[in-house]
Amino acid sequence: MSTMINNIMQYFGKLQKPTLLFIAFVLTAGLGIIDYAIGPELAFSIFYLLPIMLAAWLVNRRAGVLISMASAIVWLFADLFSRESYISPLVPYWNAIMRVGFFLIITYILSALKQSTDREAERARTDYLTGVANLRHFSELADTELSRARRYGRPLTLAYLDLDNFKLVNDRLGHAAGDVVLKKVAETIRSNIRGIDLLGRVGGDEFVMLFPETGADTANAVIERIQKGLLKVIQENRWPLTSSIGVLTCVKIPDSIHTLVTAADHLMYSVKAAGKDSVRYEVYPDQIHSS
Repeated sequence: MSTMINNIMQYFGKLQKPTLLFIAFVLTAGLGIIDYAIGPELAFSIFYLLPIMLAAWLVNRRAGVLISMASAIVWLFADLFSRESYISPLVPYWNAIMRVGFFLIITYILSALKQSTDREAERARTDYLTGVANLRHFSELADTELSRARRYGRPLTLAYLDLDNFKLVNDRLGHAAGDVVLKKVAETIRSNIRGIDLLGRVGGDEFVMLFPETGADTANAVIERIQKGLLKVIQENRWPLTSSIGVLTCVKIPDSIHTLVTAADHLMYSVKAAGKDSVRYEVYPDQIHSS
């Protein structure tokens, strides 16, 4: 049962919010018609929660409130036209007010739970310190880009960056200063890449970047821009840092992002072994040049 509900929610979750809101209104109207047709003998109240849940969970709280009001009004009209006798003509309106209150409580609970769930999901995907993707989430996004590049025959580039002498910052200035460094580095990289590019933190002072539809020449220009941005930040703060970067441009797309990250990691370590503070470029799987 839970699997079926999850599948239904996943299906509706792929729809645009205006479409979801329209569906919720249609469901509410349809429920009102059915409620009127079957009469007051059969209890029908629980079904009014379905469009409310749909709106509150998949759209937002305001949509949940809107559908709650609509559901109460539809239910009121179903009561009024059912010719049910009441001890007072005000009873249907009192019932409608009570239903609105109940529906709004459900809406608030659902929207609060959804916000909490979304926050937890975001924390699971995001590096807590820098706000960029963690390795797991980066890998998921990158695998999608690899599949797209493989399907359409487009190149892509991955860069693996490590901060040289980062331990000196922690030792001399303290771990709080080290945290500031990592945040600034992430901000600097993010400000020098496109919105479609991916950035993740994969280790203590290691970052990985994926540039979709990016060949070797463009990748070279992007990495130079990132290097200049990092150099400016480092010099302004007088940090005893440099960076070593391994860059792989793929003309043949590997089977998994793990293969690509591992190869770029090896390139980065070859830069460190050669003296640090440099970049090494390769075209996967053939080496082209170092700098």
